[in-house]
Amino acid sequence: MLMLFYVILLLEFLAGIHTSSVRRITTQLRQLSLQIQGYSPTQTDDYVAISIKAEPGYIVKFEPFASADRVHHMLLYGCDQPAYNGDFWRGGATCGGSTHILYAWAEMRLLYHCPIM
Repeated sequence: MLMLFYVILLLEFLAGIHTSSVRRITTQLRQLSLQIQGYSPTQTDDYVAISIKAEPGYIVKFEPFASADRVHHMLLYGCDQPAYNGDFWRGGATCGGSTHILYAWAEMRLLYHCPIM
């Protein structure tokens, strides 16, 4: 089981993948929304990251709320520690320790559903 301590959302690059899912136990599902509060772009090309402390568990679905006219791509990382503290930070820094890419989204990609074991 992957123990997530911080989840980092970095507006960066790559593509999503679609798979079919298996049996779901919906009573145990929780939703976590990630949004950048207080950020307004000041240039055409900008890299911005946020971090949140997440509870241990399994991720079973990613549903990006983004449009290609505003966001080109996003990466979601699992980290031991974020690169910085605060509401958000600019630049490509993601994690202060070990890191795992959990999900990648690029404009016009499908939703991603993970199988539940």
